[in-house]
Amino acid sequence: MRLAVWIPYIDDKPGGLGVYIRETCVRLFAMFPDHILYTLSTSTVPTDWGVARVEKIQVPQRLDGRARQAFRFVALNTLLPIELKRHGCDVIFIPFHEGMLAPSVPQALVIHDLTMLHFPSAYFSPFLTAYMRYGLPVVVKHSAATICVSYHTAMDVAHHCKVPEHSLDIITEGYNTEVYFPRTPSQRRALLDDLDLPPRFLLYSGTLAEHKNTTFLADILAGARRDGLDVGLVLTGRLDAGAAGPMWDRFRALKVEDHVFGVGYVSHEQLSALMQEAYAFVFPSLYEGFGLAPLEAMASGASVICSNRASLPEVVGAGGDLVNPRELRPWLDALSRRTDRNWDKETRARAVESAARFQWDDAATQLARRIEAIARN
Repeated sequence: MRLAVWIPYIDDKPGGLGVYIRETCVRLFAMFPDHILYTLSTSTVPTDWGVARVEKIQVPQRLDGRARQAFRFVALNTLLPIELKRHGCDVIFIPFHEGMLAPSVPQALVIHDLTMLHFPSAYFSPFLTAYMRYGLPVVVKHSAATICVSYHTAMDVAHHCKVPEHSLDIITEGYNTEVYFPRTPSQRRALLDDLDLPPRFLLYSGTLAEHKNTTFLADILAGARRDGLDVGLVLTGRLDAGAAGPMWDRFRALKVEDHVFGVGYVSHEQLSALMQEAYAFVFPSLYEGFGLAPLEAMASGASVICSNRASLPEVVGAGGDLVNPRELRPWLDALSRRTDRNWDKETRARAVESAARFQWDDAATQLARRIEAIARN
């Protein structure tokens, strides 16, 4: 069986979607030795992915911005179907929402979320939003398999695309067990000594898109300090993207900006150590298709306080506190409980145990079985 995989671009600083693509596709490449990766940029394909064959679909050099995005959609629906037949591919796996309207071979598509339809904002391009609203239902109806990463996403897709829930496959995500695990205090110090950190801190890791509800972090920080908890707030990654402006305005309005520490991009190992070292990992998102950041935090032995919206209860379960992302007092009460060291220790142990339910090897095995099934049919 010859497997095709479509990944137009590969990010060298991957977010949640990029992590999913890397972790699943590397395993699928190993499971299906006869495979072809179709891409628009061969220079971004990591050498350690073990890709047997790469085929590039050429992008006209004069295109940029929206024109380049439009070409990507056109190439997917005109050039790629021809290439798949020409190279004798039996099935194509697309690890995200971007599928062919009329695939030339059986198509397996992964849908992570419909965030841009629930929380439209400048963070999402108008082209992407229009595609998700009008194109995705057509793509789903012409796909041999539509895979969703959570039950909540499957319900969303069934409603939006007007397909029965039982026609959708639910295959969850995982975490890198070699990176995200509890470390000893000395191991954490070795990873974190170069960072400017307060003695006690809350941690948020994720983008600053509007649906992430990051302005609420200021309320959590200010409320915790009013309650007598001497903590700062550590943020990773870029601090000037997405809804960064309103977030910083809120920090200033509540006069807590001096207690916010941006550490920039950190390694995955440093992130795991930060998660465990934090007094609490706080994640007040209003919508998630899965919730990879809370999962990685739990696996690291973090004390997790998380929104109870969308798919997050599926992922966090008993591994953390699930609270309303619109009400402050439950967050402050959850922070207060962590002053009991025995309670905190038990919570962290429960988080690690809960995270172990999600493994990339299991996800890849389920994906491989589904791909084989649609290839046989």
